[in-house]
Amino acid sequence: MVILPHDIVATLHGASPGTELPVAFISVDAGDAFVHETLTTECGKERRKVSGLIRLVEVIEDEPMQIPPGIEVLVVAWPDDQSSETTHRRVEYQYDAWVGRDESHVEKRQVRTVKFDAEIFSRIHGLYETQVLHGKKVLIIGVGSGGSFVAVELAKAGVGEFMLVDHDRLEVANVVRHICGLSDLGRFKTKAVRDQILDKNPFAKVNTLEQPVDWDSLPDLKELVRQADLVFCCTDNRASRMLVNLVCVSERRVCIYGGTFNRAYGGYVHRVIPNETMCYQCFIDLLPDKADDYEVASQEQANRVAYDDRPVPVEPGLSNDIAPISVMCVKFGILELLRGTETTLATLYQDLSNAWYMWLNRRETGTEHGGLNPLDTDGSEDLRIMAWYGIANDRDPGCPVCGDFVDLHLGGNRPSKTEIDAFAANDLSALNPATIVSADDVD
Repeated sequence: MVILPHDIVATLHGASPGTELPVAFISVDAGDAFVHETLTTECGKERRKVSGLIRLVEVIEDEPMQIPPGIEVLVVAWPDDQSSETTHRRVEYQYDAWVGRDESHVEKRQVRTVKFDAEIFSRIHGLYETQVLHGKKVLIIGVGSGGSFVAVELAKAGVGEFMLVDHDRLEVANVVRHICGLSDLGRFKTKAVRDQILDKNPFAKVNTLEQPVDWDSLPDLKELVRQADLVFCCTDNRASRMLVNLVCVSERRVCIYGGTFNRAYGGYVHRVIPNETMCYQCFIDLLPDKADDYEVASQEQANRVAYDDRPVPVEPGLSNDIAPISVMCVKFGILELLRGTETTLATLYQDLSNAWYMWLNRRETGTEHGGLNPLDTDGSEDLRIMAWYGIANDRDPGCPVCGDFVDLHLGGNRPSKTEIDAFAANDLSALNPATIVSADDVD
């Protein structure tokens, strides 16, 4: 098989018989197929770039073609008589190909032309207009086991622009859970995932930033969030999530968080719509047990949360235990990006109306879910494994990020700018006594 882009005919239009066009192909699986270089990449096993030639003829010959020296793939094109009968249509071409590394062995191959931009998303056109997502830009912070899956699935769905943030490189231990493999060992995860995105959607634009998410990177983070239509936070530590939450609420950007519990016995997806749903800080304050239940998947992460006298073991979960969380993140993401458009997925807005959803992979001993009834137990309406559960939580009115923390603790007596300036100048005589909180008033 030899595969050509359909728009190759544009380069042949108006050319006379005998015209030859040098091209390059990628040989796949030791010459089993040859794909035009604009349709695939050279990355991967048993792939190499080879020289090719497209020759325009008036009439195809029956005898085998001789392949010029230095050429491995010869494609012969001739005008399609049916297309040339109508002057209003651009001339289409028929093709045959011959493949051979030397004159002693030449094989005739079938040629297929691909209308790439029309075919790549043809299987999902019935669900929504893919051009809607092509114009969307997403920011994915953390492209490890979960974030890399989210990125590639969004590319497959038609999202047109990505910003990837992560400072880690791919290590051997990552491979069994990450979407990238050993061929990307040692690379920044952002750049490896970028190539995976482009392998699924070559029309996508991908920018990467290789730096930690911390206070030093706050200016960059703010700018990226402002540019994004939607943010995914897939980092593995609370500090970065709290910072992302602070910025997204401030910039009024929807952010989707995905996380797994210890050893990935379950996990959650949290969609934060600023000023409408509980933010990540609310989650920490309102559901502290769930916020403190997280997977420790690397030694670096274990060191961050360990006490000096009590080390924390590294106990990562399986890739297929992480997958349900990642899939739900993608589903929430597509719904947010399609919001306000016509789509057959619209019924999901009613089904997924809560801010926080929990998934259980198994009944984990030592947790509150260890005593659940087995999955196939009849007549039980309790929580089950292998299922999603939405939890409706209102925002925390005293949340220091999305609520009114100061007003709540001062009983509505918010100090004026004059009083704040007086306090800064240590002029207590100018303060309103109602705004002064003594130590005795604090719980």
